[in-house]
Amino acid sequence: MNADGPRMQVYLWDRCFLLQGRGYELDRRHNPYHRPSATLLVAHEGTFELGINGEPPRDYEAVLLPVNIRRDWITSHGRPFTIMDASVSSEAYLRLAPYLTPGQPLVLAAALRDRLRGLLARQAPGVLDIEAAVALFGAAVDACCDPPRPPLLREPRIRRVMEKIERLPLDQLSHEDLSREAQLSASRLRALFQRHVGCTISQYMRWVAGSKAAEMWREGSSFTEIALAAGFYDLAHADRVMNEIFGMNPSVMTDPRQYRLHFRR
Repeated sequence: MNADGPRMQVYLWDRCFLLQGRGYELDRRHNPYHRPSATLLVAHEGTFELGINGEPPRDYEAVLLPVNIRRDWITSHGRPFTIMDASVSSEAYLRLAPYLTPGQPLVLAAALRDRLRGLLARQAPGVLDIEAAVALFGAAVDACCDPPRPPLLREPRIRRVMEKIERLPLDQLSHEDLSREAQLSASRLRALFQRHVGCTISQYMRWVAGSKAAEMWREGSSFTEIALAAGFYDLAHADRVMNEIFGMNPSVMTDPRQYRLHFRR
């Protein structure tokens, strides 16, 4: 633990985040989790250790993970480390999706790894302001999308369903209402959503509610009130969802000794 402040800085905006710091470790080997997002992980120097798909952990320098790959274990070995995460609802994800293979990590070539490390080396020392973090994230996505490929185009009916999920709290959503929004049977919508988004509708609903709760958090605020505003039944429900989709519970995410959260207002 760093006595001078939190170990990790986390910058959140538009369903994306950038996490930076030293000593990152997440052990979910007994309770793996899946994220509806694409995730770029980069060691500023040396390697980090990553366990995915139930396989033994391996050392990586830079890797891009596709949506819903099984995540078991990450440690940065105490070295500087950056995670950049693009939710399936983000523009960044639509750009990254054509480069990804479901269920398989994309180990970045040495030239791209060095390009990303160059971006990280040029960032201002210390804690970034949120706009600098957003700019760094954008530059990293640009690097990963070179040479460019046409972005993923979202099926219009799926886009309408995703927009409705964004508008309403979790407890006001139902599969029946979403089926009517898409003008599809429930079974057809489930299949179409899974194919176009890479996760189930239920997982996406929980993800959006969890993201809303995280974005509503302020130091000193009651997480119980936030959880209810996002549409969870109670704090225990929110806690289970946060563990499922973020890999940690709210008490860890909001612990100022471990993480400092920066929001784009």
